[in-house]
Amino acid sequence: MRLTHLIVPVFFWAILACSPSTNKESTTKSTDQESVEDQLRLNREHMPNFDTTTVQGKADKILWGFKDSYGNQHGEDTLIDMNGDKYPDILIEYYGGAGTGLKNIAEIILFDKSSNCFLADSSITFFNPTFDFKNNTVASYYIASGGGSAYKLKWNGLVLDTLESIDLEITMTGKDNIEVFPVLYNYKTGKTSKTISGIVDLPQAYHYFDYQPIVI
Repeated sequence: MRLTHLIVPVFFWAILACSPSTNKESTTKSTDQESVEDQLRLNREHMPNFDTTTVQGKADKILWGFKDSYGNQHGEDTLIDMNGDKYPDILIEYYGGAGTGLKNIAEIILFDKSSNCFLADSSITFFNPTFDFKNNTVASYYIASGGGSAYKLKWNGLVLDTLESIDLEITMTGKDNIEVFPVLYNYKTGKTSKTISGIVDLPQAYHYFDYQPIVI
């Protein structure tokens, strides 16, 4: 199984570094739509002149459109090779606002060497990820009060191959007791394993509740 998007980003609008964006005017616009379009227009009017002949300039232009979203959530960003192709990618780290589970979010915009630009319209978002740069893998999870899921993936150029997936169902059996039903599927062997536990836990690769950001 190959994933190009792990989770749909909560916040995403970007000014593409490769080509100018176009807006289609509608004759029927709500107040909210007009407000958003006005803000986008103001951002374009006040946009600095970025040197898009450089990778840093291309990244700065894209990040200019992101900062109103993740910047309000104490976000950090950097240029770093995330998929092992020796080209710098954009990494944005911030904490999500909605949901009951742990929400440390890492959003990645990959650099495509063939087109010499960032894939701003195909960002990839991970919840609580652990990046293993030696093995070129990512372990990511989101678990709320009723259950959740986890994935271990491996970079394959600009896409991700799934190595394993875990689905967890959590049931309350008493005031302070729970039963956890994790189902692990190994995509390499095709085998499924099921267990029952009294605690929520994940294999060591996921660093459950021990998130370590890359951007310090």
